[in-house]
Amino acid sequence: MRRQALAKLEGLVSEEVGLRLADLAASVPEESAIVEIGSYKGRSSCYLAEGARVGLGALIYCIEAWDSPGNVSGRFRYADRATRLAFEQQVESMGLTDRITAIQGFSHEVVRRWRRQIGLLFIDGSHRYEDVRADFEAWAPYIVPGGWLAFDDYAPKNRGVMRLVDKLKRNDPRWQDWDFDTPPLAIARRKA
Repeated sequence: MRRQALAKLEGLVSEEVGLRLADLAASVPEESAIVEIGSYKGRSSCYLAEGARVGLGALIYCIEAWDSPGNVSGRFRYADRATRLAFEQQVESMGLTDRITAIQGFSHEVVRRWRRQIGLLFIDGSHRYEDVRADFEAWAPYIVPGGWLAFDDYAPKNRGVMRLVDKLKRNDPRWQDWDFDTPPLAIARRKA
């Protein structure tokens, strides 16, 4: 794993979170996809792809609205064209263009065309409860038994993420082995 190169990439996930994502991605079989909802500048995408590259070979699909009409830029300038270009440049600089497929669009629209099984779903899009729930409900049915579900930003300042994760943990027996050891990640496995 090229830890030093990954650590130098621009993005919002810490190196510790990136390494945990890489570890999860390494365990996903080649016949399953890894789907990331919310890719920003591609730092987490590259950690996922690098983990899969040294692991079992799954491919990464990054769903991000970037500069699509209707996307909100916010303080991190999500909707700026420069953010999408930074994603492309970082993926290319890591030599991961053959492992990562970027799909520009809103998650709820992209899922309508989705047909592959998922071995790891990483949700890091909007943190509003309605949006987190919609991402989960739309994409989780594609997760294979024994596959992984991960949410970023499980923290008090992100009440939407916390509310959904806590609800799933309490009320949905399909998700087990909850892991909160790499904050702010919340990770679960689909019951086999």
